Amino acid sequence: MDNQQQTGLQTTQKSNKTWLYVLGVVVVLALIGLGVWALTQNDDESAETTTQSSTQTTTEQTDTETDAATAPEDATTEGVEIVYTDDGFAESSYTVAAGSTVTVKNDSSSDLQFSSDDHPSHLENSELNQAVLASGQSQQFTVSETGTWGIHDHLNASNTTTLVVE
Repeated sequence: MDNQQQTGLQTTQKSNKTWLYVLGVVVVLALIGLGVWALTQNDDESAETTTQSSTQTTTEQTDTETDAATAPEDATTEGVEIVYTDDGFAESSYTVAAGSTVTVKNDSSSDLQFSSDDHPSHLENSELNQAVLASGQSQQFTVSETGTWGIHDHLNASNTTTLVVE
């Protein structure tokens, strides 16, 4: 084989190696992108499943309480205090009169973001959505819109309660 043929063969080999390298990079990037997409889909489905499961559990608890003839407290114009602990909300349901004050008290060791359902959009009743409360903090707001509202800790969406505004 002469020098010209050897040079042509070397150029072809370098060109093939370059294409293989580029192809390898493209495949790796595609796999990373697919992995990230799959993880975000799983996170969304997991959060949705957790919220649905929590809502079902809360509904079952409420049904059980009603079956046992345990009626919720009467709505009061003095307001209501909703306490959050390391185990979640202290009560499965709270009742308050429209126009009353709701106090949210964070007695847990972590932050709390009091939010209306559904997670993560919090569009069910936006007047209930509050800023993050550090451990030991409280905040107050007035409720006006009547209805039965699902509530959760946005930072730990499996912790739920219900607020009935009459």
